[in-house]
Amino acid sequence: MGSSGGAAIFTGNLPCADCTAVRHQLELFPNGSYFLRRAYLGKGRDAYVDEIGRWTLSRDGSTLTLKGTSDTTRRIAIGKPDTLQVLGSSGKPVASSRSNTLALTNRAAPIEPRLEMRGMYTYMADAGRFIECSTRQSWPVAQEGDNPTLESAYSRARRRDAEGALVRVVGRVAMRPRMDGSGRERTLVVERFVDIRPGERCGASSGGMTSAALENTYWKLTSLNARAVTVPVGEQEPYLMLNAGTGRMSGWSGCSGLWGRYRANNQGLTFTTLMSMRTTCASGAPGAELERRYLAALRRVSRAKITRQRLELFDARGKVLAQFDAGRRND
Repeated sequence: MGSSGGAAIFTGNLPCADCTAVRHQLELFPNGSYFLRRAYLGKGRDAYVDEIGRWTLSRDGSTLTLKGTSDTTRRIAIGKPDTLQVLGSSGKPVASSRSNTLALTNRAAPIEPRLEMRGMYTYMADAGRFIECSTRQSWPVAQEGDNPTLESAYSRARRRDAEGALVRVVGRVAMRPRMDGSGRERTLVVERFVDIRPGERCGASSGGMTSAALENTYWKLTSLNARAVTVPVGEQEPYLMLNAGTGRMSGWSGCSGLWGRYRANNQGLTFTTLMSMRTTCASGAPGAELERRYLAALRRVSRAKITRQRLELFDARGKVLAQFDAGRRND
């Protein structure tokens, strides 16, 4: 296989239910990590989702399993020559296998994934370094963006020099000139510092279960205004997703699609410019009433709290407006 910058790059357009196609670019690194970008063609320049994680090869060498940061699992069959076939959620080929193929290329520029990340941060000799938890890749931290906030938080939290601390940031892995020597290298550009957890390490949390990330996680709505949300068999469940790279939210209300923008800072969370299609359900239908209550609740949100795999949204007075469970989106 060919490679670019140490990674084998595969690209291809896969089918999309509500867009022209989903452009996939998958970069497989020799250390068992990967970067993946899914761009929704026809939805605008910012309509993409980035994912990073680890890949493993099956014993018979026929299948790759990708485990992403948002607890997503993808299975990909290795084809010949130099092709990969994205398998369905059941792990079997889909009916139209040709439309689910990624091909090796040496013409694609490496992507610069942009998302929320967790990793061990250290600062030593006037330079920061970040070891990302899921990929285990190690990157220098650029002296730009929200890096001063990260450095300041680390300086206050550390107990001794060169001690590592678990941090969460929204950032981009970009190519930058090497700090020492010539050439360029992958570097973490911190766009927003989220939090720091001194004494914790990658993979460690209360009860042995890691907490889901607020952004880039599929959140299934389970309760709204203290009332359980149930969905008839075969219908789309209400959900919420926050895209860290674009600052946009998307979801399903039980009646139609939702779009908008959000602002997140530490535990603070607010939604702005919320919109819905308002075309699927007739007036008075159960889905229409759920959508009305869902939108009203989102407009009142001022704070979020995550406990392991559960998300709670609160209003300014501390009342729980909605509860969600982390899940997987089948697309």
